[in-house]
Amino acid sequence: MTGAEILALIGAFAGGSVGTGFLANALYDGFRNAHALLPITDARKKAISKQWTGAFEQGGQSYSISLNLKVNRRRIVGDVRYRDSFQCVNLVVTGGFYRDDHLHLSYKNKDTSVFQHGLIVLHVPNNPKTLTGKFVGIGRDSNQIVGGDITINA
Repeated sequence: MTGAEILALIGAFAGGSVGTGFLANALYDGFRNAHALLPITDARKKAISKQWTGAFEQGGQSYSISLNLKVNRRRIVGDVRYRDSFQCVNLVVTGGFYRDDHLHLSYKNKDTSVFQHGLIVLHVPNNPKTLTGKFVGIGRDSNQIVGGDITINA
């Protein structure tokens, strides 16, 4: 059975049982996104699965950051820690490769009562020692769209 056939079955089942199509859309999007991720080679898994440290810049200020990444099949999962002037912030990240040289990570605050989420895109060269990229999201305190540059090292 092909991926398109599986998606059609999921859509038909969920759409018919719920009626509104909400569940069908959620299942379809989740399956499509997971299916769109590229396979990760063993060498790339070893290069990505580790502790990364570095900094990100936002609004003219620089913050130290620590990422712990692990590869789970096609998906990359992990946690992020950084400290601002008020407290230590913990984020959860998930994502993967849609192209072999760019890693896409969605992030959200580990504390579900805090509305903070966004996307990090990192350039991943061969044999990476340093990853550079950009992030955009909703700020924890400002509740505004924020963004900036990020650089992390193995």
